Amino acid sequence: HKVGWLTLSAGIAGGADVILLPEIPYDINKVAKTLQGRIDSGKKFSILAVAEGAISKEEAKLSKKELKKVLTEIQDGTFASKWINENKTGRLHFNACRRIESEHELEKVGAEIRKLYDWNK
Repeated sequence: HKVGWLTLSAGIAGGADVILLPEIPYDINKVAKTLQGRIDSGKKFSILAVAEGAISKEEAKLSKKELKKVLTEIQDGTFASKWINENKTGRLHFNACRRIESEHELEKVGAEIRKLYDWNK
């Protein structure tokens, strides 16, 4: 796989502010801080180059056994069955996760960025 090299080259050539590669797990808080810094300095856009397979530090901590379990659940339909059940029963778990994730720093930065664009008004 050469997705990391391809994205790195494209990111450098395109002047990306953040480049996320599969070879280096990223810290989402650092990404959010970088984007927030651009907003604070008056920038109205940011360029992110994200390679296929880029993972966060949290995802990188998954053991091979845990990762295999997740992939198996996707492949054998267990994940889909759980999702269908979740929707039939009111999405309690999904909504709880969404509420927690909405408080993440990256969501706050994203909201600030979206305010800068005319199409979002």
